[in-house]
Amino acid sequence: MFGALVYALVGFRVLLSSASSVVVDAREYARQFDGSGGLGAVSVGVSDTFFLYAALVIGSIVASWMLAPWARDSERRIKALHRIHRWTIVLPFAFVILVPITFFLRPGPLSQLWVPASGVAWGLQFVLTAALLAAFTLRSRRA
Repeated sequence: MFGALVYALVGFRVLLSSASSVVVDAREYARQFDGSGGLGAVSVGVSDTFFLYAALVIGSIVASWMLAPWARDSERRIKALHRIHRWTIVLPFAFVILVPITFFLRPGPLSQLWVPASGVAWGLQFVLTAALLAAFTLRSRRA
C-alpha cells in the first residue's frame, strides 16, 4: 500500500503541475505563431527530480509486468485497468520522441507545448500505477 501512496502523491503532483503548464503554453501558442521555445522549454523539461521520476517509471513498468498474471485471472475491471495502465506506459514515451522531432521540424510555441503535455502523460501513468497497486493490495488482503 505504501507504493500506491507514493505513486498517487507523485502522480497527482506531476499531473497537476504539468496540466497548468499545458494551459499556460497553449494560451501562449494561441497568441503567437513565431518565435522559439528556447531556454524556457529546456528548463521545463529538465528537472532536479529526474532520477525520482526515472525510478518511478522503471518501477511502474516492473509493477505492470509482475501484476500481469494476477490481472489476467481477475475480474473485468481489473483487466481493463491493467490494459489501460500498460498503454499509458507507451504514451509518455511517444511524447518523449515527439518533443525533439517537433523542435527540429518547427521550433516555436507548439514544440514547447509538448514538454508539459508529456508531464501530464507521466502524471496520469503514475496515478494509474497507484490505482493498480492499491487494487492488488486490497484484493490480496481479502483473499
